[in-house]
Formats: sequence, structure tokens, C-alpha cells
Amino acid sequence: DVIEAIVYLHTFTPPVLLRNLKSHNVLISAEMQAKLTDIGATRSLPDSGSEVGMHRWLAPELISGRRYHSQPADIFAFGVLLSEFDMHNRPYDDALNNDGSQLDDLAILQQVASGNLRPTFSDTCPPIVLELAKQCMAQE
Repeated sequence: DVIEAIVYLHTFTPPVLLRNLKSHNVLISAEMQAKLTDIGATRSLPDSGSEVGMHRWLAPELISGRRYHSQPADIFAFGVLLSEFDMHNRPYDDALNNDGSQLDDLAILQQVASGNLRPTFSDTCPPIVLELAKQCMAQE
């Protein structure tokens, strides 16, 4: 349901961008259908360049400032969302420093931007979901 909504919004001319996709903005109905909420941050292209999405869901190209928010950034956020649903935890909460302490937000952003960090998935994650997420979160 979520990816269908993203694709639908991206088919508009100009495309409508979510810019704030995370689990807190996905509600599940009694019929087990996903509904997107808090889409007040959505914008049609062109964009001012300012990012309103939560940093743990931002695509590397947005973190590094190489690109303004576009359709691929929403797709990257969807891949992060899949990890969040699988792990039942915020993305990167399990990312650790060499000394075993949790990575701080700045370190997370730096490692995501450089391509050295992506959210993790459980061992029980269905392979098709894992592969989809990896494709969504591929570097640019």
C-alpha cells in the first residue's frame, strides 16, 4: 500500500514528493491497509532545497547536499521504512562505534552519506523484502 501511494504521488506533473516518510506516518486500518498520514511536508517539484524529513530516513545525496529532494529520495526512505518495520526499531539504533557505544546522529549521517551504513534487517526478514529494501537504498 505504501509503495503504491508513493508511485501514485510521483506520477503527478510535477511529481508530489513525500519528504517525510517514516513509520510514524503510516497507519494501518482495521482492514490491514496502510494509510499515509502527515503529508503536510509534501511538495511538488521544483523544491527549495530545504529538507524537512527526519535525518535517519534521508538519502545519502540529501545528507551530502549533492541533490535536492526528488523521487529517488522518497524511494530510499521507503527502503529505510522496510527495515524499521522488520526490526521494530528506529533505523540505525543498533549501529555501534568501535568501543561498543551507540553511534550519535552526526556519525550516522556521515556514514550514511559515504555509503558505509545502511539500516539492518533481522535474520527472519523475507528475502524478497530484503532485496527490495537493498535496491531502494542503493547509493544513488
